[in-house]
Amino acid sequence: MKILGLLLLSLIGSLAVVRADESESLEKDDFGSVILVIGAAGEEQYDDLFEAWSRQWETGAIGGGKALYLVGPNSLDSETSVLSELEEIINKQDRKSLHELWVIFLGHGQYDGRKGKFNLVGPDLAADQLKDWLSDFERPLVLSFCFSASAPFLAELARPGVTIVSATKSGNENNFSRFGRYFAASIGDLSADLDKDGQVSVLEAFLMGSRRLEEYYLEEGLLATEHPILDDNGDGKGVGADWFKGVRPEKQATDGSLVDGARAKQIHLMATSLEQRMPVAMRVKRDELEIAIEKLYGRKAGMEKSDYLKALERLLVEIAELYKKADALANQGTQED
Repeated sequence: MKILGLLLLSLIGSLAVVRADESESLEKDDFGSVILVIGAAGEEQYDDLFEAWSRQWETGAIGGGKALYLVGPNSLDSETSVLSELEEIINKQDRKSLHELWVIFLGHGQYDGRKGKFNLVGPDLAADQLKDWLSDFERPLVLSFCFSASAPFLAELARPGVTIVSATKSGNENNFSRFGRYFAASIGDLSADLDKDGQVSVLEAFLMGSRRLEEYYLEEGLLATEHPILDDNGDGKGVGADWFKGVRPEKQATDGSLVDGARAKQIHLMATSLEQRMPVAMRVKRDELEIAIEKLYGRKAGMEKSDYLKALERLLVEIAELYKKADALANQGTQED
């Protein structure tokens, strides 16, 4: 079914799009949802770029079994603004699903020293406006701001349960952002699978996209005008790719809190069949246990070795038991089929 979906996308991509006005309420998804927002291009060259980047996200979303909602100039009727259509689609999403809701922004942004905005055809989207729309969501959120001057969106939207990728570390980095190209290319590229588990996490795509962006500026002999950052611990500060060696952070937070990256490492646009066959409630529990291991590792230096190993063993046994239960359920389902 996934192969068929990809073929349909390549032939008639518009059929993969769900419009907000097609139903009063959106059906619940099986593996999460992706809202892909295409901003105002301004010039034809950017229109072509944003279209190419969006196609990569569309392919990944469909390949990952996710519901896909496309919002942009080509999805409008004559009486609807992009801003109002985006609000309508967000309002119809399930607030309490255990599956991630992804919202991806491709385009241009601006910052006037006080407020960040994402440029749309018609009224623009302000960071505080998006924060208000998403404030009552209890489900995990993945927000990707692939546009210039996007850092204020990260600072505004950061909170526990939200994983954010920003193309810039400052609102003053307002030149055209190329990070969207490399992040979109990395999210479905297994060469970005640094931990070799057969899938690409948000963290891995961020790290690979950042590295490829850096290579672009070096090869072109240009001064880098954007520095991507990632935030998933809710502090609104974000960290760059230079914090990591592989998928593990080399640096530690000065206040001893969990460093960004642990949650982003658990989220995949296209998960393996092993991951998908684990019931979502079990995946949530498994993810909580993995975060507990990360926190334990951060306290390792101040613990007795025997205490550390004992606590680690307990957590690893719990994870192993979850996988055992998932295998039993999967085998039971196969026999019933």
